Amino acid sequence: MTLLFTKCPYCGSNLMLLNTEDSKANCIICSKFHDFTESEVKEAEAKRDSVSEKYLPQVQRAFEAKDFEAMKAIADELVHEGISSWYAWMCIGWLDMREGNTGNALEDLKLAASFLDEENYDEFYETAMEVILDAMEEAARNDKEWFTEDASLVTFAATLSERFEHLQSDGDFVMDLLKRVGTLEDDVDKQSMGLALISEIVLCVLDYYSGNTFVIDHQDILNSAISSIETIQSKVESMKFDGSVNRQLVSNLGPGYVSFMKDMLAFEDSMAQSFTEDQLLDLCDYWSSNDYEEVFDLFQDVFTLHNDVVSSGGRNKGAVKKRDAAMAEYEAAYRKPLDEGLTESNKGQDEDFDRICPECGAYLKADDSGMMVCECGFKSRMVTKDILDLPEDMGKLVPMIRRAMDEKDPTMLNNIGEKILSIDEDDWHGSFALAESCLLDSEFGEAVMMFLQASETVGPKDIVQFRKDVVEGIGNAMCVVEDTNQMSAVILMPMLLESLYGEEKGCKSIPELVSILSNAPYDNSFRGYIVSNIIGSLITVHFIHNIDPAEQRALCVSVLELIDRMEASTKTIKEDEPGMKDDVLTFTQSYRDMLNVLIAGYDSKASDPKEAGFITGYWSAAPEEYEELVGELGSALSIDDNVAYSPKSNTMQKAVRDMGKYVDIYVKAGRD
Repeated sequence: MTLLFTKCPYCGSNLMLLNTEDSKANCIICSKFHDFTESEVKEAEAKRDSVSEKYLPQVQRAFEAKDFEAMKAIADELVHEGISSWYAWMCIGWLDMREGNTGNALEDLKLAASFLDEENYDEFYETAMEVILDAMEEAARNDKEWFTEDASLVTFAATLSERFEHLQSDGDFVMDLLKRVGTLEDDVDKQSMGLALISEIVLCVLDYYSGNTFVIDHQDILNSAISSIETIQSKVESMKFDGSVNRQLVSNLGPGYVSFMKDMLAFEDSMAQSFTEDQLLDLCDYWSSNDYEEVFDLFQDVFTLHNDVVSSGGRNKGAVKKRDAAMAEYEAAYRKPLDEGLTESNKGQDEDFDRICPECGAYLKADDSGMMVCECGFKSRMVTKDILDLPEDMGKLVPMIRRAMDEKDPTMLNNIGEKILSIDEDDWHGSFALAESCLLDSEFGEAVMMFLQASETVGPKDIVQFRKDVVEGIGNAMCVVEDTNQMSAVILMPMLLESLYGEEKGCKSIPELVSILSNAPYDNSFRGYIVSNIIGSLITVHFIHNIDPAEQRALCVSVLELIDRMEASTKTIKEDEPGMKDDVLTFTQSYRDMLNVLIAGYDSKASDPKEAGFITGYWSAAPEEYEELVGELGSALSIDDNVAYSPKSNTMQKAVRDMGKYVDIYVKAGRD
C-alpha cells in the first residue's frame, strides 16, 4: 500500500489521502471519498515528489539540529502543502510534542506511520519512542501534564501494528513504551517528577483500555506498567524527602496503583484461563460493534474510586467497598457477551452491517431513515429503498427538493440528491439537496462542503435563490450548532462565501448572514466560538466585492452589533461545557477595538459623498492593488484565541495600528 496526500476536488485542501494501488482517496478535512484516474494518480505522485524535494532538506536540518524555531517556521507550510513524507510528519509531531500539544503530536505520528515503509520502520519507531519519552520526562520535570484528553497512544499504536505487526517483537508500541518509562528513573531529580511519571503510566493504561479489548494485550500492558511503576517508586522512596509533594503521597501513590493493576491482572488472568484465545478474539469483535463505551465508563468509575482509596492509603474502608463493587460490575459487563453466548450472533457481521466507520473502524448499521451514528461521533446517511420510487425525470425531481425542505425531511432530501447525481453528476441541485439533508442532520461541516460543491455549477438564473437558501440554511445552522466536531465548517466557509459573491459587485449575502447570526441565542460557548472564527472572513470577502466606504462601514456596524449581543449572552453562561467562553470573549473584545478604529476612520475621512465616490472609483480601477490591501486587512483580523485579550498588549496594539493603516491607505486612494 502506497499512500500520499493530494488536492481534494471537493474542499480544495491538499489533505486528501490517496491509495495509489487502488486509486481510492478520502479527504481528512471534509471526509469525502473520490476515485482517481490513472493520469490523476501520476500527477499526484509527481506533486508528492516535488513537495518532498523542496522541503525535506530543510526539515532534516531543523530536526537534526533540534532547531525548534526553524521547524516551527516551516511547519504550517508543510501541512498546507500536504507533504507525503513519514520523516516530515514525524518532525511535525516532534514540534507539537515540544509545544505540549500531545493530541496533535500523536495524530501527526499516525500520519507518519501511514507514509512509512518497512525499510525505515526501525528508524521511525526508535525516533518516535525517543520523542515521546523526552516529552514525558520534560512534562514531569516541569510539573505539567503530558497526557491530555485529546491524546490517544492506543490509536497510534493500532495504526503502527496494522501495517507492521510482523516487525514488532516486543508487543505493540504502548507496551514497549511503558517498559521504557522505567528507564527514566536515573533522570528523576525530585519526588514530584517521579510521581508525575507514575501518573502518566496509569493514564497510558487507562487510554489503552479505552481502545483495546483483547485480554492477552491487557495482561501484557499491565505487566509492563507494574514493572516501570515499581522501578520509579523505588527511586522516589530512596530519595530524601524534598517537600515537592505530600509525604503520604510519596508512600502511597506507586504501591496504590500497583495494587489496582494487580487486581485487574488477576481478573484478566481468570478470563484467559476460562476462555480460549479464539473466544477472547470473538469478544473483541463483539465490542467493536456494540456499546463498549458503557463498559469503559464502568472501568473509569473503578479507576476514579480507586483514587480515593489511594489518597487514604487504603484506610478508607467505605471507598474500598465502593471500588470493589464497581470492579465487580465492570467485570460482569465486560465478560457478559461470552457468559451469555452473545458473541455468536456477530459471526458474518461484515455482510450484515452497512458501513465501517472511517474514524474508528466500528461496524455501522443504518436505521430505517438511512442514518448511521457511531459512538465515536461520526454520522453518515445512506439512501433508503424509497429511492426506487423516485422519478427519473429531472423536471419532476427538482420541485420535490423544495417540498422536502418545507417538510424538513432529511431522508427524502438525501434520496433526491443521490438520485439527481446518479442521473447528472454535475447538476447542482443534487449537491444542494444533500447539503440541506446534512443541515437537518446537524452535520454543519458536511453541509458547507456540499453547498460549496453545488456553487461550482449553479447557473445565473438560479443564483439569487441559491444565495438566499444557502445564507438562511448556514445562518440558522450556526444559530443552533453545539457539536464541537463541526469546526471543519470554519475551514470551508471563506471559500463558500467567496463562491456566493463570484464576480458580482454589490452582493449583500454577508450582511444578510450577519443579520441572522445577530439573533442567535449564544447560550453555548461553542456557538459563539464558531461564529467568531468566521468574522474575519465575513469582513474581508464583503470588502473585496464592495469597495464603497458606506457599504464597508455598514458591515462594520452590523458586525459590531453582532459581537455586542454575542458577548452579552456569553457572559451569562454559567455551565460552560465546551469550555470556550473565555475564547469567545477574547474574540469579541479584540474585534470591538479593531472595528471601532475602522468606523472612526470612515466617519472622519470618507463620509463626504464626493470623497467616497473618488475612493470607490480609484480602487475599482486598481483591483489587484485593492485585493492585496484587503488581504493585509484579513491578516490583521486574524486573532489568536490562546492569547488573552488585553488592550495594552503588543498584539492588540499592533492589530489596532493595522486597522488604522488600512483606513489611511484606503481613503488616500493613491494620493500622496
